[in-house]
Amino acid sequence: MHNTLEQILRQREVRGERAVAFLRAAFISLAVFLDVLAFAHVIPPYTSSPPAVSTLLLDAFFLSAALAFAILALKGVYYGFLKFVTITLDYVLILVMFAFDPSLAGAGIENLWLAVIAPVFMLYLNLIRFSQSAAWYAAGLSVAQCAIVARLILGSWELQKI
Repeated sequence: MHNTLEQILRQREVRGERAVAFLRAAFISLAVFLDVLAFAHVIPPYTSSPPAVSTLLLDAFFLSAALAFAILALKGVYYGFLKFVTITLDYVLILVMFAFDPSLAGAGIENLWLAVIAPVFMLYLNLIRFSQSAAWYAAGLSVAQCAIVARLILGSWELQKI
């Protein structure tokens, strides 16, 4: 009986990991699509400044990582440690975008709300995993990320005032 319970929990975890991988790939694909359209001036920029080439390079890197995890999930490859790698990658994505993406980094104080919403959104996405340890890990990273990204934004805003 204990073995059956472990199998059910593992199947739920694998299904949750697959759902998160596909949702991550879909959300990042949408963001890349919008950035490409804004870069090509097909649509107006939806951030304070239009996407730059560096924005598209960052988008390509994160899209390729998201697609790699989605392909692994599609093929049924699952290792318990990968959930922590992907959770960390999710939060690194947010930090890198705020630190190096000129369309976000240059916006200053007006993007402060994104500093709170982005980690909370990632936490909700990670709750789909059916893993208590992954949920606690994502919650801790969300709190840390809110503080770090807010500091990045407020620090750049204070520098712009000088």
